[in-house]
Amino acid sequence: MCYWSIKLRIVVVKRWLNPVFCQKYVLCFIRRHYLYLLNFLFFMRFGFVFFLLLFWGGSLFSQSAKSLSLKPNRSKFIPRHTYVAEVVDERSDTAYIARLKKSGKIEGLKFNTGTTQAVLSYVNGNGKANKELQPVILQIKQTEIDGKKSGSAWYVNSRITIAFSVGKQHLVDYVAKGTATLYEDPAAHIEDFIKQAIDADLKAFDEWWATNKGTVATQEQVKVNVTLSPTPEQVNFIVYNPKQPLQINDFTGPVTGAAQEMAATMSGVSMRYSTLTQNSQIVVNVTIAAFFDKSKSWFRLEGKNARILAHEQLHFDISAIKACQLVERIKQGKYKQDDFATLLDQMHKAIAKESEEEEILYDTETNHGIIREKQEEWANKVKQQLKNSGCF
Repeated sequence: MCYWSIKLRIVVVKRWLNPVFCQKYVLCFIRRHYLYLLNFLFFMRFGFVFFLLLFWGGSLFSQSAKSLSLKPNRSKFIPRHTYVAEVVDERSDTAYIARLKKSGKIEGLKFNTGTTQAVLSYVNGNGKANKELQPVILQIKQTEIDGKKSGSAWYVNSRITIAFSVGKQHLVDYVAKGTATLYEDPAAHIEDFIKQAIDADLKAFDEWWATNKGTVATQEQVKVNVTLSPTPEQVNFIVYNPKQPLQINDFTGPVTGAAQEMAATMSGVSMRYSTLTQNSQIVVNVTIAAFFDKSKSWFRLEGKNARILAHEQLHFDISAIKACQLVERIKQGKYKQDDFATLLDQMHKAIAKESEEEEILYDTETNHGIIREKQEEWANKVKQQLKNSGCF
């Protein structure tokens, strides 16, 4: 190992002493480092330009901020029917209330206590609102206030959108617009414009509320009235009436069943409702009907007899019982503004499913009316249920 190492060193020294080898090595070294130098100078130039852009861009696009205060801290208009319980800022950009551009620089204007707090303090006089009045929500939808200086003049364009709501109900929107040419700092003008817009909107909404408050549902609870309909919804429907049993000629639909089926009854429970607002409460009027659809019910010619008709009548009777049950469930329910529609729909679907299951069981146990003892049992049971329902 020692001998090999000494020999290797001698060979390396000899190559370094070779003139041809030295010449090639020196030229490669100079060429390689020349390229390094060019790359270094290129990146230095690029970095210098980037630094200048960064410096100039920061100077050109920088945005400073200036505070507004909405003084005096009390709206000139004092509502007689409502008070602002909450202010909500719904703008997409809530950083500033206005922007002023001068010599390529932009200055943002904002409230020193925050937009929502500044507006709430202004409209309520620092907590002096009459909370015995109707509470409302003031929503700041838009503030597009831009000022630009040209020469010695400021040109200011303003647009403010404010909305009012009660609970989850959006009621009205108000838009204020304005333009101005000023020869002084526009901040004071912008502050006055905002106060005038708020004062005007408060006055307009308070007057609107005095006229329309009865049409706005401020009560969370919903009143639901429910009745059984005595009239059909469609021309081809028959509404259940125990005094008017089905007749064979009521079955006018095309025959669609299997060959062994003699008849089919298409009946069910329908529900429809309408809403209105009375005395600040939503009132829902629900109408329930047990219906028989003539156009989808049918008889085979050889099956037209009293026994099969009695079996089909019981299908309609079961629909009537389920209609009565739906009425009772709706009467017992408790409803709010945000759930009454869902609850009614759930009840209706549940009854439809129960009715279908009951009719399948009826056909299974009676074998579609062939087992006369079972048919008689079902007839007695359904008759008693109709009597107990008290609907008809």
